[in-house]
Amino acid sequence: MSLVIHTIKKEVRMKKFVVFALALFLVLPAISYAGSATSRYDVTITGYVGIDFGWVDQLQGGDAAVGLRDNAYGTTWRHNKSNFFSSAGNTQLGFLVKGPDGWGAKTSAYIEGDFRGITGTPRANQGIGPAGATGYSGAGVNTTGGTFSLRHAFMKFDWPGTSLTIGQTWQLFSLMPYSYGGVMLTYWGIAADMKGTRQPTIRIRQELPAGFSTTIGIISPYETIGAATNSTGVDAFSASNTPWTEFELAYNTKALGTIGPFGAQIAFDAMLGKARYIYTNPGNTGYSSQTTQAWGAAVKGYVPIIAAKGQSKANTLAMSGNLFTGQNMGWYMGPLFHGSWDRDQATTLQDYGTPVVTGGFASLSYYITDKVFVTGWWGQMRYAYSEAYRSAAWANAYGALHANNFQYMGYQILNLSYDVNPAIRLGAEVARIKTAWAGFVTAAGGMPAAGGTNVGGRQGHVDHFRVGAWYFF
Repeated sequence: MSLVIHTIKKEVRMKKFVVFALALFLVLPAISYAGSATSRYDVTITGYVGIDFGWVDQLQGGDAAVGLRDNAYGTTWRHNKSNFFSSAGNTQLGFLVKGPDGWGAKTSAYIEGDFRGITGTPRANQGIGPAGATGYSGAGVNTTGGTFSLRHAFMKFDWPGTSLTIGQTWQLFSLMPYSYGGVMLTYWGIAADMKGTRQPTIRIRQELPAGFSTTIGIISPYETIGAATNSTGVDAFSASNTPWTEFELAYNTKALGTIGPFGAQIAFDAMLGKARYIYTNPGNTGYSSQTTQAWGAAVKGYVPIIAAKGQSKANTLAMSGNLFTGQNMGWYMGPLFHGSWDRDQATTLQDYGTPVVTGGFASLSYYITDKVFVTGWWGQMRYAYSEAYRSAAWANAYGALHANNFQYMGYQILNLSYDVNPAIRLGAEVARIKTAWAGFVTAAGGMPAAGGTNVGGRQGHVDHFRVGAWYFF
């Protein structure tokens, strides 16, 4: 989490205007009336400079989400050759604005971005229409590293016991942000366990007696950041004409002690939505559509097993994790998402089925001293593909063989971090990501014939090692 050590003082109005206007000029398009806003409200600059260097044992970049197939004849030159990588794109810049009261609530706004250049989530099996149709929005990511990309842009209204959030921020469903915030170096390392992303949302949180709270809201069902998406994006989720609904019932207590600001928490989450697929009628007489359900259920928690004594975190131990299940969960699953598929590809009659995915993770974090701590993560996810899905040489509307869809992903990550001072953190990390695919492929990348030989393996893994440094401000 970003540490804030510099706040623009109200009384230095001209200096505040110059600093804020310059920052906006560097990272955002020109915004009208910026001067009047900064001359009236408190603005805090947040963020950090982040850089990492590393090595991966396959010819993949540092953000590799999956291991390439072992013994994959068409890609041997990549799967068993190592690669060096480095990046400063993880650097983040944000602005926190505290404004006047409204409707009796304290109001604030936050905007933040980074320079990774990632402006979308790589996804598969997201066709909305028949082969050759346009409007596919799961095209992947912007590969222009160093480009500023929006992460958060939201406003908040805080009443006693009630808060309203409107804008782009982390999802509610199954996310445990303080399980890895400011620590984990790998980007897609925990994609199997609802790392998710940030999307436009409207949600309201209500505190209840005895430490309970409930939150309900709607969130964009499709990826809104990226050239192929945003307000012009079209996919099976946007075509359903309904946003996703998120719900959470949570319990928080400090009776077990705290580590930093965090006490024990357990929460039960649910999400509900739809996807609509468009297909050609029999006889090519027009178009029809079929709707499939998107749903998810999860439980997540954080427990300070050995709580802090006083202000020091030395000799503290915390555990966190989640369990989830669902289907058609889109960007929640990041690059590991697979949705509905036509089970009757032999005819023009459509019969869509949707595989269920189940997964979870657990992590332990131990502070050796107040400044040195080690964190380990273990997790996995698996799709319940039918035998027909796995063994048939069928492709989705955009030509991606089901055999090349991920069925399983597991990971183990170990991270050592050292806080030099409140501004500087150093870290080192090792990670292994294991992958299994729905089926085998031939050397040419196609489906093997019955009894065929010379096929690529169904499994693969990739190992990372990296070191990094952050300077928080």
